[in-house]
Amino acid sequence: MIPKIHCPRSTITNFLVISLFLNFVSFYVYRETLLQVNGQHNHQARSVPTAVVEMDSPTFKGMSNSKDSQGKINPKIIETDEAQPQNSKRKAYLLVTMYRSGSTLTGEMFNRNPDFLYYFEPLAIFGNNNAPLQKIKMLNDTFHCHAPNAENFKKYANPKESTTKNCLNEGVCMYQLSTRFCKPPFCWNPEAPATQCKKQCSPPGSDRAKLDHMERICKEEVDTVAIKTIRFLDLKRLHPFYADSYPIDFKAVFLVRDPRSMYHSRKKIHLELLHGKANEMGGFMKMLEQECDLVAQNLELLSNTRTLESRKTFSLRYEDIARDPIKYSKAIYNFLGEEFNDEVSGFLHDAIAPPKNKLDKSKATYTTSRAINETTILNGWRLDKMVNPSELNQIQEKCAKMMKLAGYLPIKPDQKRDLTIESVDIKSKYGNL
Repeated sequence: MIPKIHCPRSTITNFLVISLFLNFVSFYVYRETLLQVNGQHNHQARSVPTAVVEMDSPTFKGMSNSKDSQGKINPKIIETDEAQPQNSKRKAYLLVTMYRSGSTLTGEMFNRNPDFLYYFEPLAIFGNNNAPLQKIKMLNDTFHCHAPNAENFKKYANPKESTTKNCLNEGVCMYQLSTRFCKPPFCWNPEAPATQCKKQCSPPGSDRAKLDHMERICKEEVDTVAIKTIRFLDLKRLHPFYADSYPIDFKAVFLVRDPRSMYHSRKKIHLELLHGKANEMGGFMKMLEQECDLVAQNLELLSNTRTLESRKTFSLRYEDIARDPIKYSKAIYNFLGEEFNDEVSGFLHDAIAPPKNKLDKSKATYTTSRAINETTILNGWRLDKMVNPSELNQIQEKCAKMMKLAGYLPIKPDQKRDLTIESVDIKSKYGNL
């Protein structure tokens, strides 16, 4: 029996550092999206694609591509393949969030559970392409135990993006961030870490047998598929999965974070680690505005308790789960109908426990060398000059609605360093708690 696990400050510290490190891996994908937005005024997050995917997936037969009165694509599942009988015992969980939103702990709750098959960002093959129907198809296929093989979606990828090459070489995008794929029979190197095993192990794309085994695990060993994505933020377009007619028990976890913190983190990596240029931040700001608009729409949708989305989505803030990861982990598991037992607690504790070896201090932005406390969680973006007064005003103007709905409090530029002035309302109830 694993003893009851407490959540001391050191545990929170190391979880946050792991969160920074793992989220950084996906930055190389997301950065190209942000930079391409710079100077453009096409709001891709809200656009309707001109190309319609061939819905040849056996589990999406009869899917309608008709548009509603507002011109938005409204796909509906009409029938499923006879080879995929409806089974109420099968479950699908989707973590919906944004880049630098602090999603790692929630993902790790899925990743470290041996009863789940977890995929970290399989939608990365789409890069900066909107393609909502193609993304729905990949998600649906994966929920129905088809490995998310990037090769099957390469015609929707941008060949100029480095992400495309990486995903096609790997077979399954970012497979190395799932602990299951860093262990036998996928990886036999005893020195391979729990994640980040890319250098020690051959990718699934190099061996069809590995993709086949992923599907075999899904069909024979687990009844739950969990996916993390930062590339499908519009909950309304996930309606086919929320619908009661969907043959799998689908639920979503929607994670938000203070947009000022996200911008601060993105800018810090762009300038200090990737040696980007300050004049490229315009693209970051435009992308953040689009994200804030969609988050506000989602929060309004979830506030209506009569909607399927509301009943099947657990919403939370990074600032809350980071301060008490065990409490919120239990709450999420309870919402999903999963047992948060001692075994799950032990796996989660392993995921956020202090590392045994010292890490390179030159990479302190993503490792354990810093002391992270509640002040950093809530106000880290206020502790340096990374977010200048002009950017602060822009963010608070463009994201005003989202911030109000999520309990983020605007401050004046001259109040930035005065931490007695709160920037996050932690006293009021938010989300599912």
